[in-house]
Amino acid sequence: MHALLSPSIDLVRIIPAHFGTRRTTESMAESRAEVDLLLRLMDLTGTVQVADGHSAPCPTSARPSTRPEHA
Repeated sequence: MHALLSPSIDLVRIIPAHFGTRRTTESMAESRAEVDLLLRLMDLTGTVQVADGHSAPCPTSARPSTRPEHA
């Protein structure tokens, strides 16, 4: 939302993403619906391209580690 409202950021596309299948098998559709809802509520529908991400979540092994590197 900050990027959408910032006059110094030229946001051209939003890509909804999966949140995995732990809670639901429809996380991509739910993510897309949330993006569309927020754009509609902000009266910004059509001002930013919305393109769905991949049809399946990334496998856990493909996700980057969030653990800090130790020297």
